[in-house]
Amino acid sequence: MASRKADSFFGSVILAGIAVVTLGSAMWEGAKAHPVFVFVAICIIGFGFVAVFALVKWAKGNAARVATAKCLELAREHQRALLAKKRQNLLVGDYGEVQRAGFDRELDYFLATVVLPQIQPQLALLGDPHLIGPSRIVLRDLIEREVCEFERVSGHKLTADLPIDPLEFELWCTEKLKSKGWKARITKASGDQGADIIASWKGAELVAQCKLYSKPVGNKAVQEVAAARLHYSAEFAAVISTSGYTR
Repeated sequence: MASRKADSFFGSVILAGIAVVTLGSAMWEGAKAHPVFVFVAICIIGFGFVAVFALVKWAKGNAARVATAKCLELAREHQRALLAKKRQNLLVGDYGEVQRAGFDRELDYFLATVVLPQIQPQLALLGDPHLIGPSRIVLRDLIEREVCEFERVSGHKLTADLPIDPLEFELWCTEKLKSKGWKARITKASGDQGADIIASWKGAELVAQCKLYSKPVGNKAVQEVAAARLHYSAEFAAVISTSGYTR
């Protein structure tokens, strides 16, 4: 659909250009009878080419602006989820290297499933209807910058005030560990084997469950995190609770 709209637009522009050039050519033929027509014909033909070029350039520029604005709007709408994915998938290796392949895949998935359906007509005008060209890199960088800015602005909240959302509580616990020198990350929601956070410090590993409960945490969570410790071959396991524990 988006591709057909783009083809229709450019087809209309080309037809308009042909019409102007044809008019200029007709006047050129008339110029043989009157020299004044030579100047008028040249002006009309030149105006036709310039007008077509300017219109196409304006349409592409406007499409780029609309696509960028919509992508930024969607990134802000989903910024909390994107930040959680960044902290899950943007990892630092044992040698200090940044491992970003997982986060890049997450950004590409967000672009394909959330952003692309909203801006496909504009991308078609830019010649990249499936977001596989340079536009993908530009928009991915835009989303990542927005997520980093949200992380910077909201960092104090995540590390100071106790959150009321379970996912934010996991982020809060992760930031607390990082502030004490641990390398910590949130596990994926599925297949976490009973661990919400995996952290390491001086070669020792810790797995933790985060329980944002209004009542004391029971023995089930302790059993789950103990199993997670064995699964991840970690030295330590913990259940972090906001409401204490049962006996």
